[in-house]
Amino acid sequence: MVPLVDHELVGDALDVGEIHHHAIDRQAVGLDDLAGQGHLEDVAVAVQMAALAGVIGNPVPGIEFETAGDAHDEPRWKGRELYTAASRAVLGRWLQVTENMTKFPSGRISVGNHDRDLAGLTYVYPVLSRRACGVSVGINLNPNNACNWHCAYCQVPNLVRGKAPAIDLVRLESELRGFLADLLEGDWMARFVPEGLRVIRDIAFSGNGEPTSAEEFPDAVALAVRLHAELGLGEAVKLRLITNGSLLGHARVRRGIRLLGDAGGEVWFKVDGGTAEAIERINGVRLEPESIARNLARCATLCPTWVQTCMFRWDGEAPSEEAIAAYIALLEAAGTERLVGVLLYGVARPSMQAEATHLNPLAADELEAIAARIRKAGLTVRVSP
Repeated sequence: MVPLVDHELVGDALDVGEIHHHAIDRQAVGLDDLAGQGHLEDVAVAVQMAALAGVIGNPVPGIEFETAGDAHDEPRWKGRELYTAASRAVLGRWLQVTENMTKFPSGRISVGNHDRDLAGLTYVYPVLSRRACGVSVGINLNPNNACNWHCAYCQVPNLVRGKAPAIDLVRLESELRGFLADLLEGDWMARFVPEGLRVIRDIAFSGNGEPTSAEEFPDAVALAVRLHAELGLGEAVKLRLITNGSLLGHARVRRGIRLLGDAGGEVWFKVDGGTAEAIERINGVRLEPESIARNLARCATLCPTWVQTCMFRWDGEAPSEEAIAAYIALLEAAGTERLVGVLLYGVARPSMQAEATHLNPLAADELEAIAARIRKAGLTVRVSP
């Protein structure tokens, strides 16, 4: 069968303005990488025609198809092969699921759109991060939309209580390797990122739930650390974990965070309130602030740790002086000298939770006034309205 437009992979969005080796429905589109990256191995047959015939599986009974080989150069980055034999095997499965993949929109990504399905992948997604000031390559270990918290400002639709599912580490590596290759060697940045922000800032474990709830979390961190080093991304591309920190009591979680710290990464640890009542209202869990302070202190001993805090109006009321004082007291109980600083931000995208009706953003000067209070406790504060 001739592959359709929506059979394209993340690196193959339409680029009708250029002429490529192959054509789809007689249109010149960006399918260089489909052959150039070896995506056709074991799943497609090349024929000497004006168009490329991509055959998924063996749709015709009694007929076996074999690969015609890869006539293109092997993709490399800084002298290293970008695709291993293991990742190539998974690429075949990508072609089988592309009919369910969501294509990139024709416009550019923005800070207002953190859709985890933009790339049509299971675990890897791009966002334009206002706090990281560039492209963040997200790793979503919670594709089932399950989290052990229920934050009022969460943008995940159909959020459910629970933990991450079993993680296919081979697929994760294939997706991460392939997407990074497209950023490093392809034209994805030029097509989808506004000028001035076309830089990879981080590889971040975040997504649609608490990433440390995945049993494979330390293995996923080790995988990301290995690829980061293999591709020579250096200190300019941070490895990050965005977490609510509630599972620091598990040895596997501490092991993953220590791996991150040893690789020069950092943690963004969620703290949104300083009393049990505020934590329950904002984060949907009943936790004592002393418990959060202990986990925060423990995390900071394993890896450089920023506190990530979202503040907003609730039913029109800004955080009270007492609420801010309790929040600062929690940070002091964890040990402000252990912390890198505070990332203070407001609500920039609509919540997908029922509590959304209670929320309204604070003005930039209101957030700056709160930041001034926190700085008096001896902490660096970065504000993102």
